[in-house]
Amino acid sequence: PNLVKESKSIQGREHIKLLVALVGEHIDLECQVLFTSQPIGEISWKDNGADIIHLEDPIVDTNQDGVFIEDHLHIDNVTDNMDGKTFTCGYAKGEYADRMEAILAVFKLEIEGDICETCNGELKLIFKESRRSSQDESNMDRRIRAKIAELINVHMDEINIENDEYSVTLPLETVKKNKKIVAMKPEIFTNVVNPGQGGTALKWILISSSFVIIILVFVSLFRDMFLPKHNVGSSAQGGPGFRACGKGCELCSHLARVLKRASGGTKVLTKVAIHRSGNNIMEKCFSGGTLKIEDPIKCTDKNIVYILSCTKKNCMKQEIGETELSGVEMLSIKNECHHLQLPGHNNDDMEFVVVAAHCDSMKREKKRNDLINKYKINIMNEPEADPLILIV
Repeated sequence: PNLVKESKSIQGREHIKLLVALVGEHIDLECQVLFTSQPIGEISWKDNGADIIHLEDPIVDTNQDGVFIEDHLHIDNVTDNMDGKTFTCGYAKGEYADRMEAILAVFKLEIEGDICETCNGELKLIFKESRRSSQDESNMDRRIRAKIAELINVHMDEINIENDEYSVTLPLETVKKNKKIVAMKPEIFTNVVNPGQGGTALKWILISSSFVIIILVFVSLFRDMFLPKHNVGSSAQGGPGFRACGKGCELCSHLARVLKRASGGTKVLTKVAIHRSGNNIMEKCFSGGTLKIEDPIKCTDKNIVYILSCTKKNCMKQEIGETELSGVEMLSIKNECHHLQLPGHNNDDMEFVVVAAHCDSMKREKKRNDLINKYKINIMNEPEADPLILIV
């Protein structure tokens, strides 16, 4: 459905179609050859006239009507600089040759709007072709409006059109929770408004980076903007969550303090708060979340992945690390970490939570990297010389 005919058909261009795409999409181009014969010819692919090295074998189906060929070209992660590119599928056998062409029309996303320091407000989503303007192209117009409507779950009539730009206004929370919007890596232009005074206090232009993609799939469980609370569960033995070993070790005492701060004394920590972070209010509004602890973990378990959090207001830095040591052994090391020696910091500011255990080195590293790819964390700056600390 993303391939559409040119609205104003010109003789000699019947083999050309427009391929409507959004930044970040994955495209599967299918080329079909009908009613050929054995031995079959070769299907070739070109990108702006240059041959594409294509390693996939075509699908060949032979029946009483003849031989049919199907071949695919996969385009992963469409980028804005692909706007206007031409992909060509060609087939040749003997004296016969034919081709089909698809011209990419790639639409990028810009976001504008006013937000306040509590991360409330409305944002205007603007979709526009990345590098050129395809004016008076009605077939493409219908297709891009349908794609936008599907992306943000609105009716096509709710999409405003002006100067070849397509726009919709949505609440900030709705935008944050839409993974497809975030995956487009939008450019964000925001006004930060002081709700007590009105008017614009400051303006930032933020080019979205990988952290925007990562974070926004969880419901926020923050008590307020900077002091999130962990989630706790029942004390049922063997259920998911981080619990004390019951032997009165150092980590038992530490975990009791974390649980008391979070809930008033229950025995199992089931989720860890990822602090909001960023250099400005917009980055903070697009960060933060919660990490669910999926396995039963005790403080004596070894081969762990952990999160170390500083709860000191105006700091709130975190670290994701992995080690073959147990949680209680790692806590003893972290009690002497460089971050806690900073002015105004002490051990009461630190929360150490194990989020996975019983993992071999490859699984620990994969788990840690997966967490890094999900969350943007305001990281602690530890000395690189410490060989026992793996810093994000």
